[in-house]
Formats: sequence, C-alpha cells, structure tokens
Amino acid sequence: MDISIPYNGMMLPLQGPENPFGDRNRFLNQNALAGHVKEQAMTEHAFQIQHLTHSILGYSANPSVDPNAPSVLGSAENAHANNYGTINTLQASRNHKKELK
Repeated sequence: MDISIPYNGMMLPLQGPENPFGDRNRFLNQNALAGHVKEQAMTEHAFQIQHLTHSILGYSANPSVDPNAPSVLGSAENAHANNYGTINTLQASRNHKKELK
C-alpha cells in the first residue's frame, strides 16, 4: 500500500518525545561507544611478550604516547627489580637454577 504524504505535511516541525539519549553531537569525537579508541600497530610476537611479562612478572611497557604517562603498567617495584626487562630477556641465575633442580 503506497502512501503519499502532502508536501505541507512533510514540512511540519518535529513532534514527539525527546530523545532519551540526549544530543547526538556529544558522540561526534568518539569512534566507539565507550569513548575514543586509538589504533595501535604491534606484531603478534611483541604482544605476546608484553602479555606474558604482565601476567608472570606483574608489569608491562606502557603503550601510551603521552610523555606524562608512566613508562610501565603494573608493579613498578617488580619492573625496577628486574631492570625493566621483559620475559624473554630475563634469565635465571645459576643459583636459582640449582634450587629448581
């Protein structure tokens, strides 16, 4: 069934309830529902190294480009104790290897 609305009817002001989500213009600078997401380029290997370092040692490198941001995420004490090394650069000492055996 085709309905033909007259031109005068299409030019009437908007009517009805207000949008419960408010002004749509506040979302213009967001590219995701929760905020702004920046793209990050990282190889799978580099991601796995940082992921394992964070899950095992408790810290990882901060990917932020903000100069005021801390250099590590997580435990700064653990990072300092391990000389800010990642899981693939750290090696167990001979004494620790003997203890493990």
